[in-house]
Amino acid sequence: RLRNYRFLNSLYSKEKISAFKKDLINVYGPLPDPALNMLNLRLLAVLSSGLGLVHTKVRGRDIVFSFNNTFEGGSDLFKFLGDCGGVLGVVDYSFRELEQVLELRLKINKNTKVDGAFLVGFIKQFKGVYDKK
Repeated sequence: RLRNYRFLNSLYSKEKISAFKKDLINVYGPLPDPALNMLNLRLLAVLSSGLGLVHTKVRGRDIVFSFNNTFEGGSDLFKFLGDCGGVLGVVDYSFRELEQVLELRLKINKNTKVDGAFLVGFIKQFKGVYDKK
C-alpha cells in the first residue's frame, strides 16, 4: 500500500492519475470512497498548480482556498462565484488579502457533499472559465 501512496504522489498529470486509477481497479476491483478521495486530492493538486492555488483547507462545510501572490484571477473568481456559486452549492463566500496570499473562503450548503470530487469539480469549472480569457 505504501508503494502505491508514494507512486501516486509522484504523478503530475491528469492522464497519469487516470491511468493509475485504472490500474488500481484492474488489480483490486472497485475502489472504496477513501481511495477515490485520495486520487481526487492528488488530481486537485495537479489542477491547482497552474492557477497558483497553494493551499486548500476543508473543515466541515467551510473551504479555504489560498492563492499565491502571482494569481491574477481575483475578478474572474468573483464573477465565477456570482454566476455559478449557487449551482455548486456555495451559500456564502468572502475574499481576504493577506501578505503573500489571496484567500477565498466558501461556505457550502448542507446538501452538498464536500470531498475530493467536489473540490476537483469546483476547480475544473473555475479553470475552464479562467483559461478562456
